[in-house]
Amino acid sequence: MTSLIGSKYILPLIKRAANRRGLSFIEVMVAVVIIAGGLVVVIKSFLVSLDRMSYLTNRIYAFENLENRLASYEKILRIYNALPFELEQAETLQTGAKHIDFKQHCDLHAVDDFPDLFQIGLTESWLEGGVSKNISQTRYIANFGNNTP
Repeated sequence: MTSLIGSKYILPLIKRAANRRGLSFIEVMVAVVIIAGGLVVVIKSFLVSLDRMSYLTNRIYAFENLENRLASYEKILRIYNALPFELEQAETLQTGAKHIDFKQHCDLHAVDDFPDLFQIGLTESWLEGGVSKNISQTRYIANFGNNTP
């Protein structure tokens, strides 16, 4: 049995490969297209994750604003036996290098058959990438003659 290296078929291929000095233009272009396609996919996924992270950060701020507002309404009702009069408010927050305008809207209703029970619905909205985003929460608060905070 003879070795493949000494074979009359393999030896000319090895000599021809040793005489080549570089890659052809087509081989280089195929490699560039493959690398560019991979980079486009990586950069696009990075940008999508950045947009999602920005949305979630704004949503956390909006939810925190809603919680603070509902707590303050409940405190006003318990201490002063009064309900809030400002049902529409705006607030600007700076998140990193961006300023975000949060707008709040409040719906306040007395619950039927319960004079000391109120339903408060808060909606917080903001613009993100030209699209209006909003989050809302509803809570029932009661004032049963308890004047302590």
